[in-house]
Amino acid sequence: MWSDNETDVDLLGFRVHSQLIKSVVLDPGLLPVTLGVFGDWGSGKSSVIRMLQKSIEEEENVACIYFNGWQFEGYDDAKSALIYSILLELAKHQKLGPKVREKVKNILTKINWLRVFKVGYQTIAAPMLVAQLTQHMGLPPGPVVPSIDPDTLKNIDPEELVKQDPANQALVGARQFREDFADLIQETGLSSLVILIDDIDRCEPQRLVETLEAIKLFLSVPHMAFVIGADERIVRYAIARRYETRGIEASERQGSNQVDLVTDYLEKLIQIPYYLPRLSASEIETYISLLFCQLRLGNDFKHVHDAFLDTRQTDITRVYRHEDIREALQQCNIGCPNQLTDELAWCSSISLTLSDLLKGNPRQTKRLLNALLLRKRLAEAARIELSDQVLAKLMILEYLQPELFAQLYRWQSVQGGTAKELEVLESDPQTDDETAKSIDEICKSQPNWRLPAVQTWLHMPPPLAKQDLRNYFWITRDRITGILSGVAAIPLHLRKLLEDLLD
Repeated sequence: MWSDNETDVDLLGFRVHSQLIKSVVLDPGLLPVTLGVFGDWGSGKSSVIRMLQKSIEEEENVACIYFNGWQFEGYDDAKSALIYSILLELAKHQKLGPKVREKVKNILTKINWLRVFKVGYQTIAAPMLVAQLTQHMGLPPGPVVPSIDPDTLKNIDPEELVKQDPANQALVGARQFREDFADLIQETGLSSLVILIDDIDRCEPQRLVETLEAIKLFLSVPHMAFVIGADERIVRYAIARRYETRGIEASERQGSNQVDLVTDYLEKLIQIPYYLPRLSASEIETYISLLFCQLRLGNDFKHVHDAFLDTRQTDITRVYRHEDIREALQQCNIGCPNQLTDELAWCSSISLTLSDLLKGNPRQTKRLLNALLLRKRLAEAARIELSDQVLAKLMILEYLQPELFAQLYRWQSVQGGTAKELEVLESDPQTDDETAKSIDEICKSQPNWRLPAVQTWLHMPPPLAKQDLRNYFWITRDRITGILSGVAAIPLHLRKLLEDLLD
């Protein structure tokens, strides 16, 4: 099975996107800039960001900081979490010296964490936070940190603690923070500081907008670049919820000008939107093939992957098929395992249907393949022999149309594992009038059998009309209500044992 996490191993040919984004965020003439990497859930945004991070970290005079908004969901204030992370990562960055770390410490001691950034002031005093940051940075404690007994902290007014030391009275607002931060970046000598923000579309709307508002603090600072990976639909929804724009937009539409306040907000914050394309059928085939190579070849997969990347350099639209994989292995005197050969042939037969069904989404493709392998393992444990192609085709229907999947189960459960209705549906309606009438009769009760995607599914190989489907539905019984009733739930080897006993 395959991990569902983001990766910097390019199996999608997405390196071209990360290189394009890199050219933008490292262009001095475009900084400061915010670039949005937009795409559906599972479209590969996080992987592009990880590839971008790995590539940028190889550059001189450039620092790159990764921030996962979802991981800071539980913090009191998302703005504080982002600012805290940026400053702390700068202080720890290998490319920056001790002077920069000391300057970061000075900024932290001057920030009014209690009023400006709202970091849990009910339980955490600003001097205590500065002491914690100082300890993380490996710096000696500064004179501004008073000695506080933790047992009496709850009885102390945090704002009074700030007033106790004159150094803490130099509190700064947002403007002063930007000026101090700009001086810090100037002192680092960095040509670009790239902040990668991922997974904010998993946050609740208020947290999402707070993170966007924190970014505004840095937008006027030279050499700054933000790359935000998100589903644009969720970002728009969060902004609309936060600012309650529906009533305003409705009143605007009554006049001559139709103003989309959400779009206006996004355009001011994100200067360059970049939309990841959906994978085509040929790209899905290449992706599935590489996934199986990664699974079956172990360390030898590197040879196939390198050859794939070289192919993308010369022909970006070419499908990387079984022949290419076998040739890459032969050049290294490595044979292609028989199991992988069968899987690669199967990949070619289902890629078009998967592309249409899953709308070119790589994460959903991987999830479907993981479910397939998991059920194959269950079949092996139950000593049931299954065809990968048949199981995959049934799982596609299960994903595409659960109601039709359940109907097919009911048909086969009362007909000994086969379904005469399926044989009719797989037939060509132009064969004769009787066939067309039979198809019409079946579709009266469930018209979804006529949907184009379902029609494509019906005629993709292999045909299922003559297949005994009882074992396949036993494997997928977690999705069928009442699957344990009747002989359909009995594995094949147990049925054969029962027949022998009866004989």
